[in-house]
Amino acid sequence: MTVTFVTALYVLPNTVRGVKFYLERLEELIKTGVPLVLYLDATLETEGRRLTNTYTNVIIPKYVTLDTSWVPKTVSLPVYRAEEKDTVAYFCVQLQKLWCLTDAAQRVTTTHTAWIDAGIFYMFEDKEEAKKRLNEIAAADWPKELFAPGSYDKKGIEGVWELNKHIHYMDYVYWNYLGSFLLGPKFGWAAALEEQTAIVHAHLPKLAWEVNYWSKMNSFTWYSADHNLSILTNVLKLQLPKPATN
Repeated sequence: MTVTFVTALYVLPNTVRGVKFYLERLEELIKTGVPLVLYLDATLETEGRRLTNTYTNVIIPKYVTLDTSWVPKTVSLPVYRAEEKDTVAYFCVQLQKLWCLTDAAQRVTTTHTAWIDAGIFYMFEDKEEAKKRLNEIAAADWPKELFAPGSYDKKGIEGVWELNKHIHYMDYVYWNYLGSFLLGPKFGWAAALEEQTAIVHAHLPKLAWEVNYWSKMNSFTWYSADHNLSILTNVLKLQLPKPATN
């Protein structure tokens, strides 16, 4: 294997679909057999022990508690958001993705790691195809780039910004990147985290979706995808060619 997958599941008080839903989707991901580093909410330690006792491909390096103490009391959330879901805690969870990848780099032996949302299997109609593609990703050879799927490339997202120039880009979600999946060399994430952190703090007290900050970053190599299996099938087109055989 060349890729270890990384994910996290935090318990939020207003999780729209409920914790049970995400635990079930997480177990679907684990059952694919791909190597997985899981950061699990401290309140789910009993469930975590069950998962690690049942499946040999998942490790839980630490049980985590979400830190929102850095968010100012004067925080300003996006105007155009789902108020029940898009909360301070939810945005803070999204911004943990690059931290998890950076931390996991010290714990894995593969050359690359890939962020994957714990609940991503709800996007996939063909579960067996998703399992196949994930295992292909885990075994493939990859360049030294940080790949991120998105609906709009740089030119496209700039066009969307121009159309919405009367709206502050922190007030509306922009799908330059999708947020559900990332892939790259394991020691490349620390610089991306540093860049993200600088952009986040530069815009406080405004707080928004991780993809909005990512659209202002230079760390990622974009590829076209949507919130479906194309996230996996399209990244496979970017793997290094296999060596010629006689």
